Amino acid sequence: MLINCESFREFGGWILETQSTRQLGTGYLMAHGIGRPVADAVTEVVIPEAGRWTVWARTRNWNAVWTPGAAGRFRILVNDTPLAAELGAGSADWHWAKAGEIDLPAGVARVALRDLTGFEGRCAALWFAPANDEGRCPPPNQEATAMGGSPSPATAMGSGAQPPQVVDDPETYDLVVAGGGIAGCCAALAASRSGAKALLLQDRDVLGGCNSSEVRVGLGGHIHVPPYPALGRIVEEIQPLFGFGDPLPGRCYEDARKETAFHLRERYGSVPGVAPILRLGQCAIGVEMDPSRPNRIAALLSRDTRTGAVTRIRARNFCDYAFQRDGKHYFLKVPLGEDAAPFMDDIRASGYLPLPPPLTTRHYPPITNNYALTTMNLSDSNILEIC
Repeated sequence: MLINCESFREFGGWILETQSTRQLGTGYLMAHGIGRPVADAVTEVVIPEAGRWTVWARTRNWNAVWTPGAAGRFRILVNDTPLAAELGAGSADWHWAKAGEIDLPAGVARVALRDLTGFEGRCAALWFAPANDEGRCPPPNQEATAMGGSPSPATAMGSGAQPPQVVDDPETYDLVVAGGGIAGCCAALAASRSGAKALLLQDRDVLGGCNSSEVRVGLGGHIHVPPYPALGRIVEEIQPLFGFGDPLPGRCYEDARKETAFHLRERYGSVPGVAPILRLGQCAIGVEMDPSRPNRIAALLSRDTRTGAVTRIRARNFCDYAFQRDGKHYFLKVPLGEDAAPFMDDIRASGYLPLPPPLTTRHYPPITNNYALTTMNLSDSNILEIC
């Protein structure tokens, strides 16, 4: 029986980390206690028959690539009984580690992850198998990844996990933005306020990206700068009052302020029926190309970070800072009416390296409304390969 930890009933002090979803097929729980053990993550599983059961955990020793020892250790408890092994002390790669064996009656069992260190212990999934059945070993990593969309324990127990079915979103959007950092929020809000039907997908439970209570990196840069003095009004609406400079307590980053901008519908009174749509806990995991126009994306596949449900979302345009498909990186673009905006042919367009200074002085066309987005029409492609 495969149980993805992202579907635990209560996370306790553990947090759901989604940055490795495209590699693992799921998110994983992480004990981010900054040196203090966090509260248990808890769920229930249904044991189909009484007997002795072996429990495995999909985990990794995250600091093994730098130093010996294991900073993020944890244990698994079943019905409040700790299993024998301390986990998180093996390989730096994701792997299945045997947690121990336990005698269990048939029926519901309580399962908990107990953090021992407060230093980023990680667990992506659990595997329960009868101890006397050697044929029911944990699935290989690649198989577990393919099964990453398994339903919650309440529906999956006793039957194992199956690849998720893809459900179609009935709507077709003008713009889908993948990623709810400051740039993604501004793109979705600007598009909606320009009359486009926009959808923002964010794989976390909060908005803001680096400028959120999770990461706590201050905003930088300037707004209202010529030749676009109106550019920055949305940033001004959603930026925290004190989320600048050195890291501050989480509340200073005002996650709710960013989300509130998506719910103030009176902002859209001049465009009847148009308002931004926000979906938290949704991770973009793939794209489908248009067979008749192979340089265009037809749909994006989005995975619910809690349930594993996958949705096919169709749109005329897609916007994302960087995306992988078939081992290549893509930059999904939307024009901003700025003829000097760089579309580099390397990864620098994603912000990993500082851009070189412009070689020539170019004319900036005027922006006729209050927002950066002036048109939704792409002449050739809604995707640009950059690497």
